[in-house]
Amino acid sequence: MDPRVRNVMAGDILVAQVFDFDAAGPVIFPTPDSAEMQCGFGQVDEDKHINPHVHNIVERQTRNTSEFIYVISGQMDLVFLNPEGAPIGEATILPGQGFLQYVGGHRITIKADTRYFELKQGPYFGHFKDKTVLEDV
Repeated sequence: MDPRVRNVMAGDILVAQVFDFDAAGPVIFPTPDSAEMQCGFGQVDEDKHINPHVHNIVERQTRNTSEFIYVISGQMDLVFLNPEGAPIGEATILPGQGFLQYVGGHRITIKADTRYFELKQGPYFGHFKDKTVLEDV
């Protein structure tokens, strides 16, 4: 695996990936082809031309809410949870880093003055349909 990517596993299930976007390296797409959300990143060292194109309408089925967070400035401390809600790993996300959560969940502590952006698939059906809040994890 590329050193810019850390997989968070629950047994043989890929729960999340942590990315270091500031580390130099070629363009990669480390997300599995079967993942409901994809992420690619890297450095282009020479001019690169991408042919004009349109994206086809392709019907897809999603079963889970995937979530991507990128830290612009500040810090987030995470505890990753498996699909049953048990802790399985930790990460500190600093500026230029991010993570993509496929399944399971997390507990996040966001330091004051942190700036970030977050992406999820839509449509959004509301907080209570989208997630189950756990106590004391």
